[in-house]
Amino acid sequence: MSYELQQQGPYTLFHTPDGQRILTLDGSHYALTGGYFTIAEGPQGELRALDDGDFEKEDILRQGMFKLVIFRNDPQFQNIPYLFLQKNHHYEEIFLPDGLPNTNDAPGRFIYTDHTIATSELEAYLQTGTDRLERTGDQNEPPFEDYFDLTAGDLAERIREMQPAELRRLEEFEEEHKNRSTILNTIEKVRRDH
Repeated sequence: MSYELQQQGPYTLFHTPDGQRILTLDGSHYALTGGYFTIAEGPQGELRALDDGDFEKEDILRQGMFKLVIFRNDPQFQNIPYLFLQKNHHYEEIFLPDGLPNTNDAPGRFIYTDHTIATSELEAYLQTGTDRLERTGDQNEPPFEDYFDLTAGDLAERIREMQPAELRRLEEFEEEHKNRSTILNTIEKVRRDH
Protein backbone atom coordinates (compact mmCIF):
# COMPACT_ATOMS: atom_id res chain seq x y z
CA MET A 1 0.00 0.00 0.00
CA SER A 2 1.10 3.55 -0.64
CA TYR A 3 -0.69 6.83 -0.18
CA GLU A 4 -0.05 10.55 -0.27
CA LEU A 5 -1.56 12.67 2.48
CA GLN A 6 -2.01 15.83 0.43
CA GLN A 7 -3.64 18.05 3.00
CA GLN A 8 -5.11 17.94 6.50
CA GLY A 9 -6.41 20.35 9.08
CA PRO A 10 -9.67 21.85 10.35
CA TYR A 11 -12.78 22.24 8.22
CA THR A 12 -16.10 24.03 8.56
CA LEU A 13 -19.25 23.32 6.59
CA PHE A 14 -21.86 26.09 6.72
CA HIS A 15 -24.72 27.89 4.97
CA THR A 16 -24.55 31.54 3.97
CA PRO A 17 -27.63 33.79 4.30
CA ASP A 18 -28.35 33.32 0.58
CA GLY A 19 -28.46 29.52 1.06
CA GLN A 20 -25.08 28.66 -0.41
CA ARG A 21 -23.26 25.69 1.18
CA ILE A 22 -19.63 26.45 1.83
CA LEU A 23 -16.88 24.05 2.88
CA THR A 24 -13.78 25.73 4.30
CA LEU A 25 -10.59 23.67 4.35
CA ASP A 26 -7.60 25.01 6.23
CA GLY A 27 -4.40 23.06 5.72
CA SER A 28 -1.74 25.68 6.39
CA HIS A 29 1.15 23.86 4.73
CA TYR A 30 -0.54 22.93 1.47
CA ALA A 31 -1.17 25.07 -1.62
CA LEU A 32 -4.94 25.11 -1.16
CA THR A 33 -4.76 26.58 2.33
CA GLY A 34 -7.90 28.42 3.30
CA GLY A 35 -9.70 27.58 0.06
CA TYR A 36 -13.48 27.94 0.01
CA PHE A 37 -15.54 25.47 -1.96
CA THR A 38 -19.21 25.50 -2.92
CA ILE A 39 -20.96 22.16 -2.57
CA ALA A 40 -23.93 21.39 -4.81
CA GLU A 41 -26.86 19.35 -3.54
CA GLY A 42 -27.04 15.64 -4.24
CA PRO A 43 -24.86 12.55 -3.95
CA GLN A 44 -22.77 13.89 -6.81
CA GLY A 45 -22.11 17.53 -7.39
CA GLU A 46 -19.62 20.20 -8.35
CA LEU A 47 -16.88 21.44 -6.16
CA ARG A 48 -15.89 24.95 -7.23
CA ALA A 49 -13.07 26.96 -5.81
CA LEU A 50 -14.00 30.49 -4.77
CA ASP A 51 -11.73 33.47 -4.33
CA ASP A 52 -10.77 33.99 -0.72
CA GLY A 53 -13.36 36.13 0.90
CA ASP A 54 -15.27 36.74 4.06
CA PHE A 55 -18.42 34.62 3.83
CA GLU A 56 -21.18 35.30 6.34
CA LYS A 57 -22.10 32.13 8.21
CA GLU A 58 -25.80 31.85 8.86
CA ASP A 59 -25.82 28.23 9.99
CA ILE A 60 -22.73 26.15 10.83
CA LEU A 61 -23.55 22.56 9.88
CA ARG A 62 -20.37 20.85 11.02
CA GLN A 63 -16.79 21.43 12.08
CA GLY A 64 -13.91 19.05 12.63
CA MET A 65 -10.73 17.79 11.06
CA PHE A 66 -10.27 16.68 7.45
CA LYS A 67 -7.76 14.61 5.51
CA LEU A 68 -7.24 14.66 1.74
CA VAL A 69 -5.55 11.38 0.76
CA ILE A 70 -4.64 9.72 -2.54
CA PHE A 71 -4.21 5.95 -2.26
CA ARG A 72 -2.19 3.87 -4.72
CA ASN A 73 -2.57 0.11 -5.18
CA ASP A 74 -4.41 -0.22 -1.90
CA PRO A 75 -6.85 -3.12 -1.47
CA GLN A 76 -9.18 -0.98 0.68
CA PHE A 77 -9.41 2.12 -1.56
CA GLN A 78 -9.61 3.16 -5.20
CA ASN A 79 -6.77 5.12 -6.82
CA ILE A 80 -8.55 8.48 -6.56
CA PRO A 81 -8.42 11.35 -4.06
CA TYR A 82 -10.49 10.85 -0.91
CA LEU A 83 -11.69 13.64 1.32
CA PHE A 84 -12.35 12.44 4.86
CA LEU A 85 -14.46 14.79 7.02
CA GLN A 86 -14.51 14.07 10.73
CA LYS A 87 -17.96 13.84 12.32
CA ASN A 88 -18.00 12.90 16.00
CA HIS A 89 -15.73 9.82 16.28
CA HIS A 90 -15.86 8.90 12.59
CA TYR A 91 -14.70 10.20 9.24
CA GLU A 92 -17.19 10.48 6.40
CA GLU A 93 -15.75 9.44 3.04
CA ILE A 94 -16.13 11.60 -0.08
CA PHE A 95 -14.63 10.85 -3.51
CA LEU A 96 -12.98 13.71 -5.40
CA PRO A 97 -12.33 12.14 -8.83
CA ASP A 98 -10.71 15.36 -10.13
CA GLY A 99 -8.99 16.31 -6.86
CA LEU A 100 -9.52 19.71 -5.26
CA PRO A 101 -9.89 22.50 -7.81
CA ASN A 102 -8.17 25.85 -7.44
CA THR A 103 -9.45 29.27 -8.42
CA ASN A 104 -8.11 28.88 -12.00
CA ASP A 105 -9.64 25.43 -12.57
CA ALA A 106 -13.01 24.40 -13.85
CA PRO A 107 -15.25 22.94 -11.15
CA GLY A 108 -14.34 19.51 -9.86
CA ARG A 109 -16.71 16.71 -8.93
CA PHE A 110 -17.47 15.23 -5.55
CA ILE A 111 -19.36 12.06 -4.69
CA TYR A 112 -20.71 11.35 -1.21
CA THR A 113 -20.45 7.73 -0.13
CA ASP A 114 -22.32 6.19 2.75
CA HIS A 115 -19.10 4.87 4.27
CA THR A 116 -17.79 6.04 7.60
CA ILE A 117 -14.53 5.06 9.26
CA ALA A 118 -13.74 5.32 12.96
CA THR A 119 -11.29 8.17 13.54
CA SER A 120 -8.79 5.95 15.38
CA GLU A 121 -8.96 3.26 12.67
CA LEU A 122 -8.25 5.64 9.78
CA GLU A 123 -5.37 7.27 11.63
CA ALA A 124 -3.87 3.88 12.54
CA TYR A 125 -4.30 2.68 8.96
CA LEU A 126 -2.51 5.72 7.58
CA GLN A 127 0.36 5.17 10.03
CA THR A 128 0.82 1.45 9.49
CA GLY A 129 -1.32 0.31 6.58
CA THR A 130 -1.71 -3.05 8.25
CA ASP A 131 -4.99 -2.81 10.14
CA ARG A 132 -8.18 -3.79 8.37
CA LEU A 133 -10.56 -0.86 8.18
CA GLU A 134 -14.18 -1.20 9.18
CA ARG A 135 -16.02 1.03 6.71
CA THR A 136 -19.67 1.19 7.45
CA GLY A 137 -22.79 3.30 7.52
CA ASP A 138 -22.97 2.82 11.32
CA GLN A 139 -26.53 1.94 12.29
CA ASN A 140 -25.83 1.96 16.03
CA GLU A 141 -25.10 5.68 16.24
CA PRO A 142 -27.86 8.21 15.62
CA PRO A 143 -27.48 10.08 12.32
CA PHE A 144 -26.98 13.31 14.32
CA GLU A 145 -26.51 14.15 17.97
CA ASP A 146 -29.98 15.52 18.81
CA TYR A 147 -31.93 12.80 16.95
CA PHE A 148 -33.68 11.49 20.08
CA ASP A 149 -34.63 15.02 21.21
CA LEU A 150 -36.41 15.98 17.97
CA THR A 151 -40.13 15.65 17.42
CA ALA A 152 -41.33 14.09 14.16
CA GLY A 153 -42.22 17.61 12.92
CA ASP A 154 -38.75 18.99 13.73
CA LEU A 155 -37.11 16.02 12.06
CA ALA A 156 -39.29 16.37 8.95
CA GLU A 157 -38.05 19.97 8.56
CA ARG A 158 -34.41 18.83 8.80
CA ILE A 159 -34.96 16.02 6.27
CA ARG A 160 -35.72 18.51 3.50
CA GLU A 161 -32.14 19.83 3.76
CA MET A 162 -30.37 16.45 3.76
CA GLN A 163 -28.07 14.92 1.17
CA PRO A 164 -29.07 11.49 -0.29
CA ALA A 165 -26.37 9.66 1.70
CA GLU A 166 -27.64 11.34 4.89
CA LEU A 167 -31.21 10.33 3.98
CA ARG A 168 -30.15 6.69 3.58
CA ARG A 169 -28.43 6.72 6.98
CA LEU A 170 -31.43 8.34 8.67
CA GLU A 171 -33.86 5.93 7.00
CA GLU A 172 -31.88 2.88 8.18
CA PHE A 173 -31.59 4.23 11.71
CA GLU A 174 -35.27 5.26 11.87
CA GLU A 175 -36.41 1.82 10.66
CA GLU A 176 -34.30 0.09 13.33
CA HIS A 177 -35.33 2.36 16.21
CA LYS A 178 -38.56 4.39 16.11
CA ASN A 179 -39.93 3.33 12.69
CA ARG A 180 -42.25 6.36 12.42
CA SER A 181 -44.25 6.29 9.19
CA THR A 182 -44.36 10.12 9.01
CA ILE A 183 -40.55 10.28 8.96
CA LEU A 184 -40.14 7.42 6.49
CA ASN A 185 -42.79 8.93 4.19
CA THR A 186 -41.06 12.33 4.33
CA ILE A 187 -37.71 10.75 3.43
CA GLU A 188 -39.34 9.02 0.43
CA LYS A 189 -41.01 12.25 -0.72
CA VAL A 190 -37.74 14.23 -0.49
CA ARG A 191 -35.93 11.49 -2.38
CA ARG A 192 -38.52 11.62 -5.20
CA ASP A 193 -38.29 15.43 -5.38
CA HIS A 194 -34.49 15.35 -5.81
